[in-house]
Amino acid sequence: MCSKLLFFLVLTGFVATSSVADDMHMPYIVHINMSGMRAPFSTHEHWYESLLSSIGSPCGKSPLLLYVYRHVIKGFSAMLSGSHHQQLQAMPAHLASYPDSYGMLHTTTRTPSFLGLDKQAGLWPVGKFGDNTIIGIIDTDIWPESESFDDKGMPPVPESKGLKERGINISDIYDYDSQRDFMGHGTHTVSTAAGSAVCGADYFGYARETAVGMAPMARLAMYKLLWATDTFESAATDVLAGMDQAIEDGMDLTSLSLGFPQSPFFDNVIALGAFAATEQGIFVSCFAGNSGPDACTIFYPKSILIFYDSFYYSKGNTSKEICSYNSLDPSDVAGKILFCFYSKESDAYTQIGEVIRTGAKAVILASDFGPFFMPNNFYFPAIMLGLKDGEIVKDFVTRTVNTTIDIKIQIRVLDQKPAPQVVYFSSRGPYRITPGLLKPDVVAPGVNVLAAWIPNRVAAVAGSDSLVSDYRLLSGTTMSSPHVVGVAAVHPD
Repeated sequence: MCSKLLFFLVLTGFVATSSVADDMHMPYIVHINMSGMRAPFSTHEHWYESLLSSIGSPCGKSPLLLYVYRHVIKGFSAMLSGSHHQQLQAMPAHLASYPDSYGMLHTTTRTPSFLGLDKQAGLWPVGKFGDNTIIGIIDTDIWPESESFDDKGMPPVPESKGLKERGINISDIYDYDSQRDFMGHGTHTVSTAAGSAVCGADYFGYARETAVGMAPMARLAMYKLLWATDTFESAATDVLAGMDQAIEDGMDLTSLSLGFPQSPFFDNVIALGAFAATEQGIFVSCFAGNSGPDACTIFYPKSILIFYDSFYYSKGNTSKEICSYNSLDPSDVAGKILFCFYSKESDAYTQIGEVIRTGAKAVILASDFGPFFMPNNFYFPAIMLGLKDGEIVKDFVTRTVNTTIDIKIQIRVLDQKPAPQVVYFSSRGPYRITPGLLKPDVVAPGVNVLAAWIPNRVAAVAGSDSLVSDYRLLSGTTMSSPHVVGVAAVHPD
């Protein structure tokens, strides 16, 4: 099992504290003119330490070197005060520097066939399912015991990559000061890119099929940037260090499912790292962001059968017909199937809230909000109809009495239009800093993607119950990026 996972690089984030007394110490990224390095210094790190040690510290708190960058940029990152930074800027070797910034981490079974991948012919067998390639994933790391990372039947680790297998060396499942994934995000993305085939993977009975990554024979190298004690933000200094190490390790491809606020290319962390990696022949895939649909922003029901159940629809009472806030009487609704019609005065979230408050068994919604609903928006049996079908149901229940309903759930309907289409939350181009660059470059599946999850992190909430699962459905351009890097890994070019 361990040979699929080549190694784990643990990058510890630094917390910048600030006060008037220490003159706002914070991380800076510093570009250095390498021609200024003199012979007495055996390494770049020694030179950088000498530069920092020469800076005066009137408040007594000296500069602290964080990372040395060898590939993404020529330079380093360090904890500096404002006066430290001014002194550094005056040095001949200084080219440019700027404060650290923070980027957000943006929290299938059907994807291979949806993309036309076939085990017998075409890109998959031609590309040997990604064999002899190594994908570097920069994320929250991995849960190595997942079936999606079983290496049975895989050849030995490629020797030409200059990497050595390292033991997982995790002493406790809750020891987050390690390479283990504490959040689940990294496990999900990496299994999407290169997970092994797992028969019968499902999300509480849904989407049951064989889950497999885009490049199931590829090797994985994980770079951990987030920790259990962190927020969902990654410091630019850490991201640069992860990308720098991926280049150093000779990755064939890398994927990042995080992003930073738009900024000029010369201080954009992702742009700097991706450019340096591309120069070394490394394919880089990065998510576009989940801030759409504006320009320049570059459920789950139980396994249950509903059969001849009582139906409730309040005819003639407008507020009850649309299930507006606090309009329904639990004594009328509890244990029944509720029908809520469309109205601008009561949105789908309000209607779902009424279902929960009144104890209804299930709900049928007539709404135009269907494309915007996600699996975690409700945990009971529910159907969302379009407005045309909703009118048909409304007409029927208005003309009949003692209506009963049959609902069959966990039935998949495949190959439906309008798929494929760009989902509403996917960030749009062009890039605000350089409008001439049209973005995104490529689109890939990213809605309700089933992939591996960690077993000690909540996968769903049903009422007051927290549920766990080995696989989970997630949506976001975070899910799209590993699809792209996985397909690139099997492409012969």
